Amino acid sequence: MKFLIFIIFFLISCSGSGGSYSDLDNTQESAVSDSNFVNFNCSAYSSNIDYCQITQNSLIREIYLYKPSNISSLSAVPLLFSFHGGGGTALGNFSYTGFNEIADSEKFYVIYPQGQFFQDKSSTGWIFNNNNNISDDLFFINKVIDWVDTNYNVNLDRIYSSGFSVGAIMSYDLACKLSNRIAAVAPVGGTMSTDTFDSCRPEISKSVVHIHGANDSILDPSGNQFIKSVAESIDFWANFNQCSSFTTSNIQDNNLDGSSGTINLHFNCNNQVSVSSVLLENYGHDWPSSRYQNKNDDIDSASYIWNFLKKYDLNGLIQ
Repeated sequence: MKFLIFIIFFLISCSGSGGSYSDLDNTQESAVSDSNFVNFNCSAYSSNIDYCQITQNSLIREIYLYKPSNISSLSAVPLLFSFHGGGGTALGNFSYTGFNEIADSEKFYVIYPQGQFFQDKSSTGWIFNNNNNISDDLFFINKVIDWVDTNYNVNLDRIYSSGFSVGAIMSYDLACKLSNRIAAVAPVGGTMSTDTFDSCRPEISKSVVHIHGANDSILDPSGNQFIKSVAESIDFWANFNQCSSFTTSNIQDNNLDGSSGTINLHFNCNNQVSVSSVLLENYGHDWPSSRYQNKNDDIDSASYIWNFLKKYDLNGLIQ
């Protein structure tokens, strides 16, 4: 059965739009094709960004790859995928997440894929349809990983995924269906879909950190008929990883607005992975940040997520 991540979520038109950039600098171009007729036509978007148009027959996809300065001389470095929400764009996600600033200091690549536009929903989103082409996002992300491995010095044991809203649901799907390639995931404002929850069969242990607003009225942390709750999503991974210990703690009220939040952490898991959820009090469907448009939230998602993810690779806790 065709699985559409964007079902009912096309209403989320503000979950990843925004951002404006200059026209492409076409002075640097490359064309790389593989044996499956998937072509990557890439050019410099700016000094630190590559833009790629990916084609397969009449199908067209896009990604933006952020490259920190002075990274070419380093040994293999990590890679983070960041997925926009329903109705959003890669450039919007690029703008509000704050990952680029963290990537500059911590030295990792960030790829911002562009979701497909679905005419019947008048919205962008993500889809797994079991086709052997780039309209299937599982196939598409696999091809992007193969391409970046060929063209950049990436540590294949340290590929991570994050995403907001429907992009968070996408990250959970990758944790299930690409568990042999994605080391750890960080969903924000989106839980496991019921379809993913029922069909998820990961091959290896997986670390997860989940951030969600307690007052999210778009993708309710309590779940609905299409998505599982935050608690059910986290419990799935805690059980799969056979975590034996649990602790809860409070988030500091850094912005002094009278609200904070709760961190639930499952640990002592297989391969020393961990599973954590952050529930923010009096917070809605948004990306917590202290970097974007003068926001002053209690946590900054980009730094919080990276400080969690960087401790793990495909084999679990990095020793």
